[in-house]
Amino acid sequence: MEGFEVSVHRHLSQSHPMFKLLLPHFVYLMTINELAVGTLLKKGGFIDTVMSIGTKGAFELIRRYRTKWRLNVEGTLPANLKE
Repeated sequence: MEGFEVSVHRHLSQSHPMFKLLLPHFVYLMTINELAVGTLLKKGGFIDTVMSIGTKGAFELIRRYRTKWRLNVEGTLPANLKE
């Protein structure tokens, strides 16, 4: 979401209707995400506590899947709903 926020700030005028619509959703977004990463992903943090695979295993799953994921295949809601 941070990338989307930065893009909106860089490419839309503050008077643009979409900018005005999205702005409330960006309040504290980067701060919240930064704090969440520190809390959830640290050694002994929430992910390590509640997931049997822990943080290391979760990152390994993400790494494996990320190399195969394609927006034009897995990133389409209509196709996902058909499955």
